[in-house]
Amino acid sequence: MYEQDNDFGKIDVIEPVQSKSNGIDSTAEQLPSQKIPPEALAHLSNTKQKQLLAVLDRYPQCFSDTPGYTEEAEHCIPLMPGFVPKCMHAYKVPEKLKGEVEMQVQNMLKQGIIEPSQSPMASPLVCILKWKEGKYSVRLAVEFRYVNKYTMVMHTQ
Repeated sequence: MYEQDNDFGKIDVIEPVQSKSNGIDSTAEQLPSQKIPPEALAHLSNTKQKQLLAVLDRYPQCFSDTPGYTEEAEHCIPLMPGFVPKCMHAYKVPEKLKGEVEMQVQNMLKQGIIEPSQSPMASPLVCILKWKEGKYSVRLAVEFRYVNKYTMVMHTQ
């Protein structure tokens, strides 16, 4: 981005927190670049990896391990004519996963990531098992195939 760019609206510049010793806040636990496993960056060239890690480390106060919510942007999905909202049937959650699913849903409610809805459209929740650190964890996803059939494709150049 350049100062003359206005495609993104008003952009506030956040100055990095610096200490005299190494230019980085010495009270920080771990820099963002130290939290990213190398395999997560394998799709980038070495130059792009270094650039990304430099930005992450220069502005660590802008990054968090905790998801958040913002009202700074609004997203709209354009739908084709003929779309009729449906309340899709929920998929069964395996008994062994119900506790973990409920905990994740409650956490997302507390964090403001999701909210209760009375919409006539509802897509089913999908539980995906992920193998991580020697055990399975649950990732929640939403099955949007019905909505995707009616989503207009927007081409940008």
